[in-house]
Amino acid sequence: MLELVLWLPLLLFVMALMINFGTVASWRVRELSVARHAVWASRYPRGLARHPGGLAEDEPGSLIKPSCWWPDEATMSAGGAGNLAELDDPAFYHPVVRGPLPMGTVVDDELLDPTRGLLRGTAHLSRPFPLLGSLGPYRMDAEELLLDRQWQHREMHADAWDDQLWTTRTRRMPVIYTLPQADAVYIEDFVSAVIAILYAPFHIDLAPLDRDDEFIYYSRRFAGSGTFPYHGAPDFHPRLRLQNSWPCQSDCDASAEYVKKKVEELIKQIEGDRYSHPRIPSLAERMTDAFIGLYKAVQEELQRQIDAGADNAAALEAEITALETNINTLEQFKASLGR
Repeated sequence: MLELVLWLPLLLFVMALMINFGTVASWRVRELSVARHAVWASRYPRGLARHPGGLAEDEPGSLIKPSCWWPDEATMSAGGAGNLAELDDPAFYHPVVRGPLPMGTVVDDELLDPTRGLLRGTAHLSRPFPLLGSLGPYRMDAEELLLDRQWQHREMHADAWDDQLWTTRTRRMPVIYTLPQADAVYIEDFVSAVIAILYAPFHIDLAPLDRDDEFIYYSRRFAGSGTFPYHGAPDFHPRLRLQNSWPCQSDCDASAEYVKKKVEELIKQIEGDRYSHPRIPSLAERMTDAFIGLYKAVQEELQRQIDAGADNAAALEAEITALETNINTLEQFKASLGR
């Protein structure tokens, strides 16, 4: 009994320390959870006022605390934490997002800077020990960091009203890049060239290149047949095959040579080149073959209607004969191209 009486205060003291330590450890885990909750609740575009852990109406600027397990005297908050020193990923330093770009294009490197947008969530707790109150209160601070850069359209606002990214379909180019402006004389020449083409007297003659009325007419006429192979007018415009990146950015002579080469390729697509391998047919030859194929397909479709017992078989036969005349004329024209 004497030994028990002597050891009992010490044992109770050790037990009180164990309970205090367990309590502090439990609140430490809660505090870390609260700090993490605060930073994730403020993650863009989750405004704190629209989140279950959002802004309190009666206390602007403060977070609503989980009342079931976070005391009123404790605090939790979230806010910006500055920028990171660096991220070791070469993709973050690509010229498209960091610059420099050719021809004087300026990149808004701050807008596409992945080290920005670092958020910090904090929590502070001060509570008395459950036992041995004479020790005074214990205090703890927790911090959680979150790097959150989504580059969503709402996040990429520009200063100018016209450059706001109101939807995901809005072009981001004017916001991310400051594109170089051409000299006024080039702009005027370009506008003049466009106007000259649009209002040229031969403008209607260019319709067969991409909106020929015969292709459109027959496509609509036989749209429900299921066997007619044409759907609208084909586009016969020659196309340039450009490289993904412009070569020789710092060598003007090499760039001029590249442009000259591409123009020569475009001319070959128009005039044709019988000596190249493989042979390049001319634009006239490609269009002639396309129209011959159209007329033959129409003849086959009309013949199917006649075989199916169409009431206007005589008119269809006359139309087939007229198309055969067109085919013969085009084949004679194609033969003259070879000469």
